[in-house]
Amino acid sequence: MSEEEDLRLSDLFQQASEIQRQMEVSLLGLEQKLVVVKNALCVGRGIRVSVCSALAGLTLREQLALLQRLGKALDLCKDINLVGHAVLIGDRYGVDNLGNLWLKHEDSEEKWSSFFSAVDLVKALRYKKEATLRRGLEFKVAKLMEIEMIFTHDSLSIHPHYSQFLNEIAEGALQHGAVGGGKFQELPVKVTGNLEELGCGATEEIGSPMSFEVDKTMGYVTVPVYESLTNLYKFIEQHGEEALASRLRFKQLEEHLEGMKKKTRKILKLRHLSFDNGLSRDKCISACTRLLRNAHEFTRYTEGLSICVSNEHKLPQSGSKRPLYLKWDFSISDL
Repeated sequence: MSEEEDLRLSDLFQQASEIQRQMEVSLLGLEQKLVVVKNALCVGRGIRVSVCSALAGLTLREQLALLQRLGKALDLCKDINLVGHAVLIGDRYGVDNLGNLWLKHEDSEEKWSSFFSAVDLVKALRYKKEATLRRGLEFKVAKLMEIEMIFTHDSLSIHPHYSQFLNEIAEGALQHGAVGGGKFQELPVKVTGNLEELGCGATEEIGSPMSFEVDKTMGYVTVPVYESLTNLYKFIEQHGEEALASRLRFKQLEEHLEGMKKKTRKILKLRHLSFDNGLSRDKCISACTRLLRNAHEFTRYTEGLSICVSNEHKLPQSGSKRPLYLKWDFSISDL
């Protein structure tokens, strides 16, 4: 159990408020410096750089230090042309399927420079171009079928089987027209695959399940990458209404949660309100409901605060823009 768990809610709010107030003063110039350094890298070296979400807990000062280290690494390999590339500072080296260049944040500028000198930049640009073409093809298929979207898992997206599938579906849809006469325009379609079955020498299942299915949580249908247009249209026409009903419920729940979020933020006079990614929508709504029900008790503590509803109490980290983490099942008796 963290120290924050032992604090009364009133003390938690008061300490968080003071930390965030001090943080705003101390970080006033750092955000501008981050923007300046990113712009300098973009204009001077032609690259876009960002810190991956896994490192979101880093302070602004630490993020600025990473960007400055990147500048030094680039100075060590001035003969390398990185124009048009995107650099992500994260926890590994490599080139992802979108053509982004990944750097391991713990390493020195010398190691980063060595990576830039050794990495296959032609492959990275090819991946970037292929990703753009793939997104265009997905849009074309969705438009021809008159569905909301068609998508797949990142790992499957780079395999030729997926592009082949999209091309075949596009060609067939051009002849057959919209699926279901155009009544499934709000229905997403997810393509799944199995690397072993696709002859790639692995057993990883990409985007399970490996058959036609209806996802009843988010409201989309899944289709195996080796299926035909005929079977895809047949399944959607037989089960599309069921999927659309689930899709409607999902969107209504999302709209309800967004409405609760806006109302809670307004009434409690919060600067920001967010929810931890691992928290279910029911828990988010439960937390908002209790905050609103006891708003008259909370508003004297919450004005100007940034709060993230999560599974634990956690004070903001000094030097960062992280919010106060508020446990979703807090008890008003702890106030």
